[in-house]
Amino acid sequence: MAGWVEGPIMDKIISACFDYVKDQVGWQTGMKKELERLRKNHPKIQAVVLAANQAQINDKNMALNKWIWQLRDAIDEADDVLDELEYMKHKEQIHKNTEETKKRKLMSCLIESARKIFKIGERGLKMDPTLQRLEEAVQKLDKVSADVTNFLHLLDSAKQEQREQEVDFYGARETGSLPKNDLIGRRREKERVMEWLRNPSNDPGTWYKNISLLSIVGHGGMGKTALLQHVYKEARCCVRTPDRPDANGGAPHHLDAPDRPDANGGAPRHLDAPDRPNANGGAPCHLDAPGPGDVARSYWHPDGPDVRTQQFAEDEGFEPKMWVCVSKNFDVNRVIANMLESFYKKKPDSDSLDALQNLLENTVRSKKFLLVLDDIWKEEENSDISKWESVFAPLADGAFGSKILVTTRMASVAMMMENVIKKKTEIFTLKGLKDDECLELLKSHAFSGVENPNDHNISRVVKKLSGYPLAAKVIGCDIKSKIDEGRRMTIPERNFSITSLGKNYIYSIIRPSYIFLSNPLRNCFAFCCLFPQDYLFDKDDLVRMWIALGLIQPPHDQEDTMEDIGGRYFDDLVRNSFFDKVEDSPCYKMHVLLHETGSKFYPHEYSRVMDDEKLPPEISETIRHLYIQTINPDILREIGKVKYLHSLFLSYEASNQDFSNALTEILKASKSLRLLRIRTPRGLEMIPNDIGNLKHLRCLKIDGRNLTMLPKSLRNLHHLQYIIFEGPPFFSQPQIDEFLRSDINSLCNLRYLILPLNYISSIHGIGKLKSLQELDVFDFRNENGYKIGELKYMNDLRKLRINRLENVVIEEAHSANLSAKGRLTDLTLCWNCTNSRNIDLDENVLDNLQPPKCLWNLSIRNYMGARSARWMNDVNLISNLEKIELINCEKWETLPPFGQLPFLKSLELCNMPKVKLLESRISGNGEFRVFKSLKVLRIERLEALEDWFVAGVAVEDGFLFPSLIELVLKDCPQLKDLPYLPSELKSLEIENIGWMNLNFRSNSNSFPVEILEVSGCQNITSLPLADEIARLAALRHLAIINCPNLISLRKLPDRNIRDPSESLSSLRESPNLPPSLKDLSIWGCHPELFARYREDGGSDRSKIAHIPHIHISTEYY
Repeated sequence: MAGWVEGPIMDKIISACFDYVKDQVGWQTGMKKELERLRKNHPKIQAVVLAANQAQINDKNMALNKWIWQLRDAIDEADDVLDELEYMKHKEQIHKNTEETKKRKLMSCLIESARKIFKIGERGLKMDPTLQRLEEAVQKLDKVSADVTNFLHLLDSAKQEQREQEVDFYGARETGSLPKNDLIGRRREKERVMEWLRNPSNDPGTWYKNISLLSIVGHGGMGKTALLQHVYKEARCCVRTPDRPDANGGAPHHLDAPDRPDANGGAPRHLDAPDRPNANGGAPCHLDAPGPGDVARSYWHPDGPDVRTQQFAEDEGFEPKMWVCVSKNFDVNRVIANMLESFYKKKPDSDSLDALQNLLENTVRSKKFLLVLDDIWKEEENSDISKWESVFAPLADGAFGSKILVTTRMASVAMMMENVIKKKTEIFTLKGLKDDECLELLKSHAFSGVENPNDHNISRVVKKLSGYPLAAKVIGCDIKSKIDEGRRMTIPERNFSITSLGKNYIYSIIRPSYIFLSNPLRNCFAFCCLFPQDYLFDKDDLVRMWIALGLIQPPHDQEDTMEDIGGRYFDDLVRNSFFDKVEDSPCYKMHVLLHETGSKFYPHEYSRVMDDEKLPPEISETIRHLYIQTINPDILREIGKVKYLHSLFLSYEASNQDFSNALTEILKASKSLRLLRIRTPRGLEMIPNDIGNLKHLRCLKIDGRNLTMLPKSLRNLHHLQYIIFEGPPFFSQPQIDEFLRSDINSLCNLRYLILPLNYISSIHGIGKLKSLQELDVFDFRNENGYKIGELKYMNDLRKLRINRLENVVIEEAHSANLSAKGRLTDLTLCWNCTNSRNIDLDENVLDNLQPPKCLWNLSIRNYMGARSARWMNDVNLISNLEKIELINCEKWETLPPFGQLPFLKSLELCNMPKVKLLESRISGNGEFRVFKSLKVLRIERLEALEDWFVAGVAVEDGFLFPSLIELVLKDCPQLKDLPYLPSELKSLEIENIGWMNLNFRSNSNSFPVEILEVSGCQNITSLPLADEIARLAALRHLAIINCPNLISLRKLPDRNIRDPSESLSSLRESPNLPPSLKDLSIWGCHPELFARYREDGGSDRSKIAHIPHIHISTEYY
């Protein structure tokens, strides 16, 4: 139960119970005394639970472990009763909000008054069953809490045990600069770091202008320290050998010699003597650092000439070199002292911060130093930044080319370092080894000096390691120990645990990452370990589950929602390297060793059954969360035995009847469920109506491929916050009406409703769902319950799409009250495609659909107004926009001042045939940059577009689109030319443009375009590729398609353009293409070019042989 914290929920129970006993009749007198005792014992309970978590003593003390589970059961029971009382409040509120006639309202008031009187009478006689259960739950909790006194004596021993654990860990964790073994599998990474060391860079505008910093980020045990140990060893140090002649011809001296004459004849100095003037009259330097007289540009060696490594020339060396293992409990003085000790091989005499800073400053002044800071953690960001500023302040005067290397498990540390040195740093994420490298590493530890056995079993183990060097090393050593003892090496056949093979060492390395998390993050991480290995996590989906289970602490600021806080939790786990982003996917994965280690912290709370596995013979009543994927109906029947189940993931692929029967029993027994996710068997058409009895349910997800309707009893789930249905959409309205009952609008706590779009648009009176945060489609209809006024009070909306705006009148548009929706970030406004519309009406409706200033993404489709909305012309009202789409707005003539938006990153304009200029409001002064943050620009079917900005404005390179990465231009026949291309541009796509020549206008020496596509350009005769090869060093993909008049890939002067009657129908030759090219496509080329470059014997095939993917054809695409 490591990480479980009773504090917040206990506070909630005590506070809520006191609220319920207020102003009640005398039945609650005893409960009030019990609540007072609970409040008194609460600090003691917190202390014991916290100590048990931190030192993990409950695993060793069975009595304590039993008591904590009894406490948790009692808390859960009390929480369930309070939750049920809240449920009754919601139910009563819904009843009050039901529309009634005046007569029924009057009658309702009379009935309500009578009911309240009767209710008070019931409570006075202890007849109210829910309040009776609350009293019993509080009594049980009071009884369990009283036993806390039996465990207070453990607090001192727990603290001592925690201190011993920390001493053991940090003692074992301290690292030195010397490598322990050969570096296997990290040669590429090592060369990358060495190359970084060899290439100094500076930023003249910053305090740390001469210093570069590289952060190596990776999980514990990924090999960060080992990599830098080898780098540190090979990085040349500029200091002299111990004894050498003085640089000015004096007697030999040693850095650690007690006293010696000054190099220029001054008084003797000791290493710990105070500062002295620089020998050449410069700033003082500390005597601990080698003085100017000590620095020689040649290195003396007793055997003759200078000795240098191959990696570093004389001016590439470092002096001084320092290695510090930071680890946790970061202390400024200790880190600086360790830096100095690493260089001087002795501890500084003074331990005051000022003395240490001055000593370090004089040590590195005008020296090109190398500093390795190994194993940095982040505790409190603001505090840590201040501390690291104190550490780095003495380093600011280091010479050009000074380097700092950092290792950390936390990406957030790398970002923090950028804030500390106030400049962009480099981050190198260390991934797992390849399988063959991992195998080599394992063998090096397992079979040194002995004959290797058959590799088949070992290879199976390696595939389970996911490239983890630590696991390969530990398991290799384990195998070696068995071989040394003469035992037979055995590897489990299947489903073995890496942490079990690696004994407890792997666990001990991974565990600190977990212990470092706050309690809420620990619980969120632990929940993720419930899922199978390699499970793909969607951020938003996971946050919803955390909220449903109460794992997110409520916001203190009304500006934040639970989703905001949960999103920050997830981001923290990503920054702490608990999740890795899946390449080319929005999803994340947890590393296998983190997954296995996390599962160890909650063995009695989480359980997972996959495929043909079985539940434990006696399933524990402590289980709160179950993940089951099975075809065995016997497993389903066991689930009902779990009394306090909070979440259930159930996937069953066998008999429909077995599933339906078992699910009915589960729903009857598992009354405490907060989260239910079901994947039904094929063919199942209905979910049992018993689901309506789950009064505590917050999140329901159903993957039902053949369901024909949702249970009618869903309307009873008044706590429900999330409904997610994945299944095929119906296309007829009767089917939709049957599937989704209209009274779903009574679920007033619903925050997300994820259904096929045509289901959502069919909900009558959706405006009652005031807590809804996303409305993917609102189809306006001129019927009650479907008018745009439904949106008026839905002020928690973050995402909204409104369709059929052509039917809206001006007054209705204003009633949507969009500007009051202070959380709205994503808005799509759609008219149907019709030309017979009132232009003035469209313009006035858009004027009245003004969004809030917080909007990030805006899409307008099929708008037939000739002008922009008034609010769009006020930059202050749309200043936060990051993405804009204007699609099929055929009458629009002049665009708003989008170029002045400070955060705009993406702009797409499609089918706007009357727009002539992209930006018509340029001031013309050289200080103003247009579209300064824009990264993606897509322009298609703007037939009247002539230029990028108003004529007469002098535009220089970098003035327009300075940050652009992707540019797509299609069907713009009047456009005069490309803009100046920014130095960051990666992708350029041009289609059906009327130019004769394509000119890459840019003052940058390099032109980092990776993707270049030119297609359907009928008039183009030349592409200046041959002239630009030197600047196109990053080009990976080149496609030339259907350009029939293209003669050359070189820039042609006018006199060389051939007569069309004699012209080549297509390209005859190609220049030497850049070696970076990975894909070449040429469609519609001349037969001569095809012959030259054909695969089977083309005379010029060798020019393109380096390109992996080639397609050259005389046919048109």
